[in-house]
Amino acid sequence: EVECTLTTIGNDNGGRLVGLTAGHCGDGGAQIVAEHSPRGGVVGRIVYSNHDLDYAVIEFDRSKVTPVNRIGNVTITRLGLPARFPDIVCKEGRTTGNTCGLAYGDIFGTNAETWSQMCVVEGDSGAPVVIGTFHPTFLYEMIWNLIGIGIILLSLFLMKLPARSFLKRWRNRKAATGSVDNG
Repeated sequence: EVECTLTTIGNDNGGRLVGLTAGHCGDGGAQIVAEHSPRGGVVGRIVYSNHDLDYAVIEFDRSKVTPVNRIGNVTITRLGLPARFPDIVCKEGRTTGNTCGLAYGDIFGTNAETWSQMCVVEGDSGAPVVIGTFHPTFLYEMIWNLIGIGIILLSLFLMKLPARSFLKRWRNRKAATGSVDNG
């Protein structure tokens, strides 16, 4: 059983209700069951999977699925250009929820890849990656991360000061007496 995130859902030019996810989430014919409503049974099937470009097309049963354009903190309003450096990109994954990070763009010039750095783990595959309205959570997380790093660095610096002072006194005592006592 593979657990992935739906990228987006809507109608194709044939009027079918379709969605996208990561290609490594399943092969053609794989059944899709809603994670939060498994008793509802199969809600769709993967009709095409491209492992090279890592995307899959799911055809949904319209009687069992209602499409929406917003999940959590991510709203998809349109298809845009690929992310470029220094865009901030965000995603809403089933495992880690909403996380944001820095886009590097097509760093290898392939016209097929966009590189970014954000927190994702197993189950987030297929999550929509969006650029748009700056999310205040990202700024909040960045500020706390920077404060946390500063506190750690300051703690390390302060911890080294007493250690340096102790070692200096110990070395001076050893040099003066030729030994170190336990008292």
